[in-house]
Amino acid sequence: MGLLRTILCQAGIQQSVLFHLAVFQVLPLSFIGMLEINKKIFGNNVTDVAISNGILIVTYSMGLVRLYNFQAISEQFMEQPFDLGCEFNWNGEVGVVGKYPFGLPHNIKIT
Repeated sequence: MGLLRTILCQAGIQQSVLFHLAVFQVLPLSFIGMLEINKKIFGNNVTDVAISNGILIVTYSMGLVRLYNFQAISEQFMEQPFDLGCEFNWNGEVGVVGKYPFGLPHNIKIT
């Protein structure tokens, strides 16, 4: 990711996506969702993100930490739920959730 970011910056292309998060429930293992953390929604100064105990934790370079209710985010912005190992149709392509070459779909889009 670092090399790609460097090449894009040298080309003058602004990248708005800062992080990708894949969220799972551990016992039993299940896929909750995949989301992007981007500058347009969370701002330019994001340095780290994490999800713990249902809280989306966003850390900023000036020491600020913001906490968000991940359950509320997933309920409001999840486009479609997916189960690991199940066949799915996403944007006209058929694949299996969690398997190559499709992997995990970005099904939580914060706007």
